Amino acid sequence: MALYLQTIGDIDGALGFLAYTNEPGTHDLEIALRAAMPDQAVDPSEVPATAEACERYMESIVNAFERSDWTTVDSLCLAYQETPVDIGVGRDAACQMYRGVALVHLGRNDDARPALEYVLANSASEDYLAKARAALQQIGVHIDDGGNPYETEDSKHLLAGIAAFEGGDEVTALSELHTVVNSDAAGPSDKGRAHFYLGSMAYHSHSFQEARGHIETASSDAPDPEQGWAKEMLSWRWQEND
Repeated sequence: MALYLQTIGDIDGALGFLAYTNEPGTHDLEIALRAAMPDQAVDPSEVPATAEACERYMESIVNAFERSDWTTVDSLCLAYQETPVDIGVGRDAACQMYRGVALVHLGRNDDARPALEYVLANSASEDYLAKARAALQQIGVHIDDGGNPYETEDSKHLLAGIAAFEGGDEVTALSELHTVVNSDAAGPSDKGRAHFYLGSMAYHSHSFQEARGHIETASSDAPDPEQGWAKEMLSWRWQEND
């Protein structure tokens, strides 16, 4: 679908689909889409309102991070986090990692800690997890090398399911997320998050009644950002019939 949207010039639509896949060729397509994007400056005072704008903001965040421009990283991340675009929890965690590390360098440790702890609780990227652990240790939050205080068996299944969902592996995502919702040990927050992704997959499979049940549970039990996404889905996506 992303390739088709690229051919008809819908860069924003193509980027939206690429946010949820890691299929072979994805990286090359992302490069091609970035090359086709208008060369527009990003403004930290404005919230990116499209997937194309979000891509430009993330690229600018990475560039500012690499040149140690911590104030710019902070301001761009704050704008990026306010986007109405469904960027996916993986990219949200990436943004939190960049901002958390920047805040440590800016001496704002109290603000940095929740951002970095969000990464530990939500990211499936070993690189982002390592950077978050290192930054937390810098501010006196001691975590064993390779450790994660948020990691339980159910959270492992949850993160694996979300990573599979974002990578387009529906079979693995369904298996891992059903394990969470069927677990007696999983908390309501983890179950709520799992319900959101199960609902999204059911919706795209046109199983609308099943999807509504999952999304309604997510709208009450999941934390943000999934709770916000669930409420948005319920507000306008239920005109179809099974």
